[in-house]
Amino acid sequence: MEKCEICGGKLNITIGSDIAVCDSCGNSATIPSDDVRKYQDIYKSAETPLRLNSISGYEDAIRKLQPIAFIPQVQEKIAFCETRIAELRERQRKQEQSKEESDKRDSKTGVIVIVVICLLLLALIAGAVILGIHLFRGDLSPRAIAIIVAAVVAVVVVAIIGKIRS
Repeated sequence: MEKCEICGGKLNITIGSDIAVCDSCGNSATIPSDDVRKYQDIYKSAETPLRLNSISGYEDAIRKLQPIAFIPQVQEKIAFCETRIAELRERQRKQEQSKEESDKRDSKTGVIVIVVICLLLLALIAGAVILGIHLFRGDLSPRAIAIIVAAVVAVVVVAIIGKIRS
């Protein structure tokens, strides 16, 4: 019962009401109680998926409301669902974009850490070579001791950075 029996105009139906009014001629029509109950049941069945506040919940509500989409109240609910779906998809897109940016930053940080580790290893190797030369010459000066300490610190720093990265 979507059209007026007198003029064929659109009947304005409200969920829960057994009276519909024609938008064109103002004629009142009685909605059969079975239809009123059916409209209410369909409308209420859409409430549960709406509580999920998720894209799939809103899509499910729209599917459930489609059989009575000729009712203005239902059209408003469907429009609300479509708006929420668009908002949630936009939020999802922004979260994915943020994750991609975070992953890029993490990747750059990883490269920097690897470069620092390589530089520390080079310093360690250079220190070991210089230490070897001093030991070979029998010269263990304060400078050689400083090189040994620097090498040990470099090894500790490399180990700490390795632990942090893993």
